[in-house]
Amino acid sequence: MPKVSLVSTEFIDALPEEYQGSHASEEPLDLLYVAGALCDAVESRIIDLTQDDDLAFLAQSDVIVYSTTNSYLQWNNHPLGLSLFKKVWDRSGRYVRPDVPRFVFGPHAPMHYTEILAMGATAVFVGEAELDIANAVNTAIGFAGSISSSPLNTPSVVSNLDTLPTPAYFQALRREYAAHNSPDGTFKLGHLYEASRGCPYQCSFCNTITHRREYRTKSPAIIQRDLGRLASTSGRRDYVYFIDESFAYRNEWFDSIIPILEELPFSYGAQGNLAFMNPKKLDSLQRAGFVSIEFGLESADREILKKVGKNNRLSQATDLINSAAALDLNPLLFINVGLPGETIETLKSTADFLATLSPKVRISVAMPTPYKGTALDAMGRRSGVIPADAPPEEGYLYTGRIGHDLPFSETRKNNFLAKYGPNNFLESRVVDSFGRDVLELFGAK
Repeated sequence: MPKVSLVSTEFIDALPEEYQGSHASEEPLDLLYVAGALCDAVESRIIDLTQDDDLAFLAQSDVIVYSTTNSYLQWNNHPLGLSLFKKVWDRSGRYVRPDVPRFVFGPHAPMHYTEILAMGATAVFVGEAELDIANAVNTAIGFAGSISSSPLNTPSVVSNLDTLPTPAYFQALRREYAAHNSPDGTFKLGHLYEASRGCPYQCSFCNTITHRREYRTKSPAIIQRDLGRLASTSGRRDYVYFIDESFAYRNEWFDSIIPILEELPFSYGAQGNLAFMNPKKLDSLQRAGFVSIEFGLESADREILKKVGKNNRLSQATDLINSAAALDLNPLLFINVGLPGETIETLKSTADFLATLSPKVRISVAMPTPYKGTALDAMGRRSGVIPADAPPEEGYLYTGRIGHDLPFSETRKNNFLAKYGPNNFLESRVVDSFGRDVLELFGAK
């Protein structure tokens, strides 16, 4: 039986000091889809490059599939994305037999398409490529036609999410994957799932503009099938995180899946949007067993939000967020500082807004990077902040520097993000220190 190794980009060495993201490995959902879509005549395995039995399987494999996903999704092409992938590529390459096809896909493929091909990849796939990868594997072992990289300018899109297979969760049970954004570390282990894809909004800093823009949902029957199978497969994990960009966007669909989730033996987390959240939906989430809900607040200044294309209904935001906290939904707010139009006054507005929130609210702070194809990148190039000939992979050098005149040092930025990047509950000391530190970051006395 042909063997297929599925390799995810993970932190397998000491973490670089400047890395502010989650350090824990989480389920490689994209690879679990691939495993679920492979033909029955294939034996596949999620590979841990630190385990001898996995390395032996890798050495015997007929096809290798790499996802460039780091812990969680890391869709934002973290500066370490390519270097982490190179480590995994080089380490695995010591065990791969000559001429074995090596396919690559995932969030770093569009940004580093040329570099990955130059490293020796047989083909690179961009966009929502889970089914394309499965077809390429089946082709490589003799079950179909020809293989070529998917064009960089036409990312794959899965129009009908019901065509995605049930993720092969049984492949992940021997690994201790983390529970994403579990509040207080209540759940140590967790699964990832998606009930929908896409975001209907046009935030200027978001790099899903290259794909995943069209909003689509899985049918309630498919969600019930997938999570029902998960419930019967997994006897030791009770937390499911929906990685949907806009969970609960469509009202009727949301109402139709809540009874399904209520009947399953899981607690849940998800990411939504303040623009379409309301008290009724919060009550439904609480009733279904949600213990975490995330919102992209970005800024509490209306002009900033207007500039970046974000609608957060700030007039209702405080009540919604505090209501979510009162329902023990442990709301998490994503904050971006250094957005276009940022001033000391706008930073104060955000700090003042956080002071109105319950201590049960969490924040995670970042700075916007001008990714290829985004309006933020175009703004940076028009203004001359980003040189016209700067390649896309150098966008990291301009994180937080587009569209405003506030100075900051890289060292101070890294220290600030290391402190406020992880989830922080808004205890009074955190509120006070954030208000002080964010002003000092940008040079305020």
